[in-house]
Amino acid sequence: MRYPVIDLPTRTGPREAFLHPSTDEFGHVHRAGSLHLTVPKSLVEPLHNTDWAEPHPISRRPEWPQTIVMLHSPRDEAELAVATDVLRASWQQATSEEV
Repeated sequence: MRYPVIDLPTRTGPREAFLHPSTDEFGHVHRAGSLHLTVPKSLVEPLHNTDWAEPHPISRRPEWPQTIVMLHSPRDEAELAVATDVLRASWQQATSEEV
């Protein structure tokens, strides 16, 4: 299945805002519902400490940003709101735009 390409606004975010080596992908969703995405450095530790996310295994390699996480699937509306906020923060970092 092919998915539509969505043009983002100007990509002005830092290198760690993207799934290296990409310069335009900041995240994607897997069939099980988990999200692989980059998050601002300030969110990495809080997301890990609250079990919302875990480091993506690839982020342990020195050439990949440590800002790549696996965000767990939301199970209800409240968790969906949190996941949406994290996705919005990732998008803002990648585009340097406000939503």
